[in-house]
Amino acid sequence: MSTALHLDALRRVILQLPGGLSDARQAALASFAEQGFPTTRQEDWKYTDLAGAIDTSRGWLSAGGPLDAPDLERIRAAQAGIDAHWLVLVNGVLQEHLSDAAAIPGVATETATITDVEFEVPLADLNAALSHGALRITINKAHADLKPIAILVADSATRSPVASQGRVDIRIEPSARASVLEYHVSSGSEVHYSNMLLELDLGADASCRYVRIQDRALQHSQTARLDARLGRGARL
Repeated sequence: MSTALHLDALRRVILQLPGGLSDARQAALASFAEQGFPTTRQEDWKYTDLAGAIDTSRGWLSAGGPLDAPDLERIRAAQAGIDAHWLVLVNGVLQEHLSDAAAIPGVATETATITDVEFEVPLADLNAALSHGALRITINKAHADLKPIAILVADSATRSPVASQGRVDIRIEPSARASVLEYHVSSGSEVHYSNMLLELDLGADASCRYVRIQDRALQHSQTARLDARLGRGARL
């Protein structure tokens, strides 16, 4: 089957995003259009068929790129029993009213425009083209709380197919310490595809304990990429 998405439909959805069809998004879109989704003919994807993710993405684009509202019951259920400072993303968009991690000492957060693209990495380029923006988290030495910083990716598809592009960039400054939990859940009876990109940058002598939990609905699919850069003496 074709691994391409309809470019006109992609552009229409991108034009609805904050910042519209920026230079970075145009570059990412052009790179993705040239390559398409990875296929089982490529060694790294030999045992991973993305046909379902492609069909979901096409259905979402043909519907105009709708995004569901937060499923508060599912979010609360995921948070129950985990003592953490939370940042909540729903279909790739930060929900500030459901997040509290930004209020603790030594942690700064912002939603930033994506300006860098990963050419020749198709799913990273798709993420850059369609993301609402990168959630950027900076942790410095003033952060001494033993609780983890938990990123809850709570996706939902109740009315039509949904494809979401989550992007999180975490910077742990030199000599700082942190525990990070990346927790994925989803709800809704429609199909959903999540394409997540997380970048972790540890400064010199920084330390991070990192855990990912994936607890999505069975009819939902996810691809995820973690890029980590470690300074001298850093531990991950």
